[in-house]
Amino acid sequence: MLETGMRYLLGSSWREAFDVVVASARKPKFWRRDQPFRAVSTHGYVKWSRASGRDLEKNRVLLGGSLAELSRLTGWGSEVLYVGDHVHADLREPRRQGWATAAIVRELERELAVVNTAEYKTLHERSVEADELLTRVQALGDVKGLDALEGEREAIRVQMRRSFNENFGSVFRHRADATAYAFALKQHADIYTSRLEHLLACADSTRFYPTRCRLLPHDP
Repeated sequence: MLETGMRYLLGSSWREAFDVVVASARKPKFWRRDQPFRAVSTHGYVKWSRASGRDLEKNRVLLGGSLAELSRLTGWGSEVLYVGDHVHADLREPRRQGWATAAIVRELERELAVVNTAEYKTLHERSVEADELLTRVQALGDVKGLDALEGEREAIRVQMRRSFNENFGSVFRHRADATAYAFALKQHADIYTSRLEHLLACADSTRFYPTRCRLLPHDP
């Protein structure tokens, strides 16, 4: 199945595009256990002896195994960038093991398209203004004014949420806070993008630096 699928996608020389090919890894057990690999011979048979560096040199597909064994065979460490599209199933364990991680989030394209519309920008500006006015009006003790502003702010938030999805809103933001998904993304991914091919625009020497985010309201 693997051979057929990869030949269809990349041609008969598909293995030349990879340093190591691992199948039947059984994540998340792959990250935690310490188990040897079995190599698949050129004739498609599984060799039951423990896979070695010689199998890597011959570009054979490896079955099973573990991160610990992969590190022993390749010498790879913290310089690895592991790419996945599921935060918990793909990225959490590699991050714990010291690998850098990249998340593929296809919903990002839709979110950015909405955020960059003139309509959404206007709603965002109105929302920020409403938040600032609430603090000022409260200092004046104007209860009716507060009620009116809170109603307007809620109406703006509903419009903003529906701009992304009529029922669920944004994947990344809920009201003034991050969604559970956005929190997990920050926790387990070093970088994120909507498509893997976007990384082709980056040179091998590219360094990614995190932007500073406010942790709590008092944080400058």
